[in-house]
Amino acid sequence: EQPEVKEITNELLKQLQNALKSNAHFTEQVGLSLKGIVRILEVLLSLDFFKNANEIDSSLRNSIEWLSNAGESLKSKMKEYERFFNDFNTSMRANEQEVT
Repeated sequence: EQPEVKEITNELLKQLQNALKSNAHFTEQVGLSLKGIVRILEVLLSLDFFKNANEIDSSLRNSIEWLSNAGESLKSKMKEYERFFNDFNTSMRANEQEVT
């Protein structure tokens, strides 16, 4: 398909250049320009990247959300461990005072 795209594009550019050089009708120049724009859009839309852009975006959003949730879960666990060790240290100090 690539040679065909290049061939069509080259032909379109030649037609546009000829129309501009000969000061042909303005409508012909505009028409050829519009055909060129349409062709560019067709090529861009045929690229897999643009076809899969929504899927990629959705996947990235899901990954970011998962990481954010995992981070919040980790923060929660860290606070839980901090409370546990604070309670443990308080208990150990109380036991130490009872022993001495």
